[in-house]
Amino acid sequence: MFADDYNKISHEYETSWFNGEATTSQEIIKFLSPYAKGTVLDIGSGTGFLLDYIDIHSDHYLGIDPSEGMTKMLKLKHPNHKVLISTVKEQQIETFDLVVALHGSADYLTKEEILSAAKSPNCFLMFCRPTTIAICHSEKIREHIYNNVDWRFLLSTFLHVFTSKDGYVIATNIEGAIKCLS
Repeated sequence: MFADDYNKISHEYETSWFNGEATTSQEIIKFLSPYAKGTVLDIGSGTGFLLDYIDIHSDHYLGIDPSEGMTKMLKLKHPNHKVLISTVKEQQIETFDLVVALHGSADYLTKEEILSAAKSPNCFLMFCRPTTIAICHSEKIREHIYNNVDWRFLLSTFLHVFTSKDGYVIATNIEGAIKCLS
């Protein structure tokens, strides 16, 4: 649905948003690193942020992103890791040891996909709030984010739902997340 928007910005995506989120992103990586030892599903893998900072064996990683431009950027940086131009609908989410959707990627998941992700032993989903929507996002993407997330549903599905220091809403079933990241 939004792949074309991300295709257009894929070459400058990292420089368009990362500067303001560096501190929290480093804390998230430090927090998630111990959970990335088994199989990892990176929903909305984009240009490979997770792989840039966590050493995940290529046999244990699957990135999925509907944007061909974003997946091409990831493959340039991490040629041995599997990434599919795909959506979550085509994956067996609950079979992964760690399921992540970083920096607002979770905004594009359906309730059914979120429920499936929550079955993973370690699930970590980040949803945008109005203060975290990147300037590079089109009006169509901003409108989708504003209207798509059902906060009551998240609260009834996950062990922890809280706002990170930089304004993302994090839904996770991983113990200790609030202490480390809020």
